[in-house]
Amino acid sequence: METASALTAIVALAGFGVGVSLTWLVIAADSSLWEKGLRRNVLLVSPSSLLFVLRTVAYLWRQDAQARNVRDIAKCGEDLYDKFVGFVEDLKGLGKQLQKTQTCYENASKKLFEGKGNLISRADRLKQLGVSPKKGLPIELLERALEEPLTASTEANESPMPSKDDVPNPIISRLSTLDS
Repeated sequence: METASALTAIVALAGFGVGVSLTWLVIAADSSLWEKGLRRNVLLVSPSSLLFVLRTVAYLWRQDAQARNVRDIAKCGEDLYDKFVGFVEDLKGLGKQLQKTQTCYENASKKLFEGKGNLISRADRLKQLGVSPKKGLPIELLERALEEPLTASTEANESPMPSKDDVPNPIISRLSTLDS
């Protein structure tokens, strides 16, 4: 709406007491007067066309304001959309990190609870071998870790940890070498 913002002055030729004919006589005397005025954002009007021109200018200004408003709304929408895309990307990244965390947790839990060499059963085996810890593992952890079905190797007493009798005692070994 360049006309609305460019149109800054309206000049009413020949006051309201003078007729329209005088206005057109002035314009007819200098035909370039109309063009010179438009180049300087001045519109020449007669008293009879003044109200029409003022309403037209007001309408153009409203249209210009609405166009600016539409541009502002479009810019806000554009910014909001860009921010939303960034949020969605961050949310997807967070989801991937949560999946990685879940996978790490599951892997650590497997090492802690599952399989014949899980950490809880090994720690319990140490206790069975005579280690006297100051604290004990919670019963529910022991039950969960020891729920694994027995395999052929555990049924045959093949445990991953040596028994108390299988551990060589270096002092007895040296004494037996001295006796010989």
